[in-house]
Amino acid sequence: MTVARRIAAGGLAAALSMGAAPLALPAWAQTSFAEIGMQRPGTVTEWGDLLRVNAMRTGRDALMTTRSPVQAGRIEVTITVASDGTILAVERLRSSFDAAADAVVLGALRGMDRMPPFPPDMAGAERRFALPINIAVR
Repeated sequence: MTVARRIAAGGLAAALSMGAAPLALPAWAQTSFAEIGMQRPGTVTEWGDLLRVNAMRTGRDALMTTRSPVQAGRIEVTITVASDGTILAVERLRSSFDAAADAVVLGALRGMDRMPPFPPDMAGAERRFALPINIAVR
């Protein structure tokens, strides 16, 4: 995907909101939400990166659509995922100290689409991932 297409698709904003350079994200991590479940990351690292990017975009997009003002902060969550990619649970580890923003992010993550199945090097029926979600002031 070219830089212009990435910018047009919101990839640059997603990358910058995560504090990463836009070109540092692999192509499979810049897919649309509808394509996430069809991706087939080959390693644990690629799978974890896809989950992180998907969770950050989901949280960011949910916050952008809320009408309530939010404060800048960072919420840390754990996401439990089954080996088939189903999101089993989302729990807050640390609050952003903005209860409304926390509720929006947690609700969005709980409704997140199925992830791809685990790659062969990810053993087990389910895994828990701890992720930070940055909240920017609008």
